[in-house]
Amino acid sequence: MDVLLLCSSLLFSAVGVLGSGDDGWSMNVQPEVRAIDGYPVVLPCTFSHPQHSQHSSLKVLWRLGHGQGATVLFRCTSHPGPAACEPGPQQDQRYRLEGNPRQHDLSLRITSAALQDSGRYYCRVEVQGQAHISFEDKMGTRLRVEGTFDQTRRPQRLSFLSFKSQI
Repeated sequence: MDVLLLCSSLLFSAVGVLGSGDDGWSMNVQPEVRAIDGYPVVLPCTFSHPQHSQHSSLKVLWRLGHGQGATVLFRCTSHPGPAACEPGPQQDQRYRLEGNPRQHDLSLRITSAALQDSGRYYCRVEVQGQAHISFEDKMGTRLRVEGTFDQTRRPQRLSFLSFKSQI
């Protein structure tokens, strides 16, 4: 029984966190993503729902934090057709949608992650139409941004002296 529990928990951590609603919605995110300061990073988020209509507008929202203190980092609306879901002019251009909401992919790209970007991120999708339906990831993805190796602070070389012994 312990082996089964261990295997299922390892599988769960490898696949990601799957949120599921009573109405057939599901959302899949990674529990944790690591990045290096100054490099791009992608926060994966995909969803499915039973009533997807190509005629609906989809609103995508990414937040840092949850609840009243959350900061909205990215917001866009995807209308029917081939046009991409682009951020507005007032939004930080470091954030852009990597995925395509029409293909149920809300993955967010941060073009140059910074140490202060570390935190828990939440993705949300709203299907606009006759009935305004929304679904949000409840667990979030923890982003850990780590510093880079400073090339100027290399360890100093050790000098080895060789001694000849005379017998």
